[in-house]
Amino acid sequence: MSASNSTWYLLLLLSLPSACSSKGKPIDLFNQEGGDILQLRTKTSNTFALGGRMHNALLPSSPKKWNYLEDGRGNYIIPYKIVGKYDEREKRVIESAMESIQDNTCIRFKQRNDERDYVEIHNENEGCYTWVGRSGGRTILMLQSNYAGTCIVKGTVIHELFHLIGLWHEQSRYDRDDYIKIHFENIAKGESLQFRKLSRTQATTYDVPYDYGSVMHYGKKSFSANGKITIETLDPRFQDVIGQRTGASASDFRKVCEIYRCGKCMGRNFKQETSTKKPVVQTPTSLPGGACIDRWGNICKILASVHHLRCEIKQWQCCATCAALNEGKDLSKI
Repeated sequence: MSASNSTWYLLLLLSLPSACSSKGKPIDLFNQEGGDILQLRTKTSNTFALGGRMHNALLPSSPKKWNYLEDGRGNYIIPYKIVGKYDEREKRVIESAMESIQDNTCIRFKQRNDERDYVEIHNENEGCYTWVGRSGGRTILMLQSNYAGTCIVKGTVIHELFHLIGLWHEQSRYDRDDYIKIHFENIAKGESLQFRKLSRTQATTYDVPYDYGSVMHYGKKSFSANGKITIETLDPRFQDVIGQRTGASASDFRKVCEIYRCGKCMGRNFKQETSTKKPVVQTPTSLPGGACIDRWGNICKILASVHHLRCEIKQWQCCATCAALNEGKDLSKI
């Protein structure tokens, strides 16, 4: 073997461990065939037959809630078992996603012993998906992670865990047409069910305002057949906000707290806050980022004018408007 060939062969061998240890790109939840909700994964699926009525969030009385196990401190336990093969970094990402939900709601994840109903986390070449709510017995949470692609991104794992807990997608809300326009002409064949809108009799939003920043919202080109947008935000400033996978928003946590009637939500006494008529506004110095301004601009006043601004969960985004409401000031003068 010549010196040049030997050098090339050595470089190839040295590159193999790196290549073998790498994983594929993050899987796009909203462009994988069939989507990420098990109830919608068959083309002929009927959501009413596959587990009852669809809801933007499960009702407090839903039999799909994980409320049969409590820890004695007002928290509900979801037993889980990891059967898929993940490396230590990937396990930490899964645990971190669980901790994010535990820190802000009354849901607690606990490794399974012999509990009847539990979550089993798998790593197969099938993408990212799960069932919405408790299915009874074993509930599969599929989190693929291999050279073809990976679901092990914190925001993606949080998204799937929220499905398990009881949240559907944000854009399935009955009031979505006030905030977005669905371009059905751009949706891939066979995927229109993913954009089904729920009626007022089918869904509950718990009076939580529509949230472009929800981790449960589709992205602008979800299930696109031609590369064009399938979801247009009526406020163009949020066109590139929808579909974020950084982490959960306050409204995502709020819905979970509503479903399970948590005593505390995001570190605060939940029931006490929901009964107050006037919004609780933080002082400017206590807000992350400093100054008390409307970071969402005019959208804050618009939401306030139609009574859709919930200051207890949008204080940081709409600080100036919330402060004015709290003090009884004229919004036109801020």
